[in-house]
Amino acid sequence: MGISSPQAIKKSRRIATVWVRENARKVNAAFSWNKGFKEYFAVKATPNPYLLKILQEEGCGVDCSSYTELLLSEACGFSGSDIMFSSNETAGAGHEEGV
Repeated sequence: MGISSPQAIKKSRRIATVWVRENARKVNAAFSWNKGFKEYFAVKATPNPYLLKILQEEGCGVDCSSYTELLLSEACGFSGSDIMFSSNETAGAGHEEGV
């Protein structure tokens, strides 16, 4: 007998959570020799609040390339040095918010 959709979603979410946590920890461990190291996740790669919160819990920051990504990151609780704003082409208002 197969599993229902809600069960499958719950199971795949648990697997993804474990995978993300394990890999964030591996990256942080690999660079632990550098006391100033902080991994910044490119929000544009996967702008998912659930994923961003997991990465935040693992000590990662976020790399935002747009005002929208900045707003999403702030809504997830990132602030200050946890946010890198690396936009190539941002209109005046968005750039001012990023600074």
